[in-house]
Amino acid sequence: MHKFAATEPSPLNPKPKSRTQRLLFTKKSLDDLTFDPTGPKGWQWYYDERTPGLAVGVSVSGIKSFYLIRKIAGRATRLSLGRYPTVAIETARREAHNKNQLIAQGKNPNGESKDVMLFSDLFDRYMNNYARKKNRTAEAKVVTYNRYLATNKYGFNRKPQTFTSTAPAA
Repeated sequence: MHKFAATEPSPLNPKPKSRTQRLLFTKKSLDDLTFDPTGPKGWQWYYDERTPGLAVGVSVSGIKSFYLIRKIAGRATRLSLGRYPTVAIETARREAHNKNQLIAQGKNPNGESKDVMLFSDLFDRYMNNYARKKNRTAEAKVVTYNRYLATNKYGFNRKPQTFTSTAPAA
């Protein structure tokens, strides 16, 4: 018996138990995929039987794109691998395999590592790297910061304010 038989309709099971549709990605099978207007709205997903996490999404307009759908750091993530037929099936499988290896090693395959800093950290970096060197009124800025921004009264310390850092931490 096929290991994904529960997701395929049969005379005894006319409706699949889940919306996950799996098929062996071949040129013919992907060329035959179309958006099903009776199915779920938005993108419709089909998963490869051979490569874990490799999926092709079909949009309402018929665009087909390869994605690797995996959990990274506890969050479901879709990593774009390119559009079909621009990206060949074997290329998408190879890329998905490489990204699966990175995920298994605990790395983010997007290469994104966002440094999250509090507003106070950003202010300290600004003061130390720029204001105190170039500005005579730097200490007045510290007083203003402490009076208005560093207090809970105006809301800046209730939740951490996050900024994505593009420069390495000093």
